[in-house]
Amino acid sequence: MVGAPLIDGCLAWLECRVIAEPHIQQSYDLFLAEVLAAWADPEVFANGRWHFPDAQQRSIHYLAGGSFFATGDEFQV
Repeated sequence: MVGAPLIDGCLAWLECRVIAEPHIQQSYDLFLAEVLAAWADPEVFANGRWHFPDAQQRSIHYLAGGSFFATGDEFQV
């Protein structure tokens, strides 16, 4: 919808339009966005849940300040 590139091999993508909130962006390194389109590989997302079949198929998430983490093993409490 906004012409974002889609990268081969991704498990999922969100196509978003950033909502301008300069104070939040500068103070918290956080961007607010409206999701315009979404897709997930059915091998890793089905029935409303993520399923990571192996260590090569994990999702990466941004924390803040240039730091990221990858999902780990599932556990229940």
